[in-house]
Amino acid sequence: MSRFIVITRPDQVDGFRLTGTEAIAVNDAQEAQRLIAEWMEQGQDILLALDDAIFSSIEKSFIKRIYDSNHIILVTIPDGPMHGTESTRKKRMYDIIRHATGIKFSFKGEDDTHE
Repeated sequence: MSRFIVITRPDQVDGFRLTGTEAIAVNDAQEAQRLIAEWMEQGQDILLALDDAIFSSIEKSFIKRIYDSNHIILVTIPDGPMHGTESTRKKRMYDIIRHATGIKFSFKGEDDTHE
């Protein structure tokens, strides 16, 4: 990968930039999707870290295009503390791992209802 880019919300972007990371603020998932589509069309090699709240709002068909891309590797960034029951926290963590790997699999003891 020739670039590492973080796409996040405007209130989070400065923290990433302070670390020296290339970070882009977007207001909604459609804005992120337009940026990513442009990079894919240009064939740019990018390791993309995407805010989980934004990721969750992007069209599933577009997420599949990203995973199928030979130029973009996608990981998601948790967007806040993990609240809720233990099973809710586990499900969120499992989903983050699935998104990062792009592979659908089940964890030991997990029911088979994940997408």
